[in-house]
Amino acid sequence: MSRFLMSRWRIGTIGAALASATPALAQDLVHKAPAQQEPIAIVGATIHPVSGPAIANGYVLFTKGTITEVGPLPRTFAAGVRQVDAKARHVYPGLIGPYTQMGLTEIGAVRASHDMSEVGFAGITPEVHASVSINPDSTLIPVTRVNGVLAAAVFPTGGVIPGRASLIRLEGWTYEDMTVRPDCGLIV
Repeated sequence: MSRFLMSRWRIGTIGAALASATPALAQDLVHKAPAQQEPIAIVGATIHPVSGPAIANGYVLFTKGTITEVGPLPRTFAAGVRQVDAKARHVYPGLIGPYTQMGLTEIGAVRASHDMSEVGFAGITPEVHASVSINPDSTLIPVTRVNGVLAAAVFPTGGVIPGRASLIRLEGWTYEDMTVRPDCGLIV
């Protein structure tokens, strides 16, 4: 073998060895909240309930991640309830994104990150549920959640009948954890 071919062979072999030795560095950029361990009461805030007038100097009590009580202070809480002081603050209900492709698209310029439309016969795919295609690791989800949107209706697009809309919560490790209602109706 000539000296030129031998050096090219060594460079190619070394390059292949380095490429195969590099670990696949996948990372989860989405911070998932741990399960609630104890009841928590947000106290002293102005509470804005969904139905009814604002409650000045009120409280919101959470147990196992669910709101169990809302009302005015004073109120005595049981032992073991962690109280979070929110004086001079306002507490609003979580918002719902009514028409989104949340978790179905990531980067507009990259076609591989678009999962909102399926390939089907003449654009008719009524069997498609949007929730199954949700990417729980989308970097758009925590940004949206921090801005007060806690749930979103996710709609497939494309074609005459693109599939079925789903309702998701913007928290969870898998699409099953995030799905509140997988079938909210057929999109035509």
